[in-house]
Amino acid sequence: MYETIFLDALEEDEQELFDQIDTSPLAQLNEQLIMLFIQERRHMRRVKQLEAGLTDEEKKINRSYTSARTKFLTLARRQGSRLIFPL
Repeated sequence: MYETIFLDALEEDEQELFDQIDTSPLAQLNEQLIMLFIQERRHMRRVKQLEAGLTDEEKKINRSYTSARTKFLTLARRQGSRLIFPL
């Protein structure tokens, strides 16, 4: 959603919030790192919950995928290859 916000149109509580924002690059990076850490933690928790609900057959398939991925990464590290994954 996009909205144009004018400073003179802010409500009183919004003006207080606006004044509290630290715009220094270091503070912004620190906040971003914290948010990414929390996001990763939530993703990992969801993965754990999903893995807990797998059937025996699904667990077997998941192990085979994990095993193949681990072997590939180990081989690439030994050969000194550089892995590039598109985003």
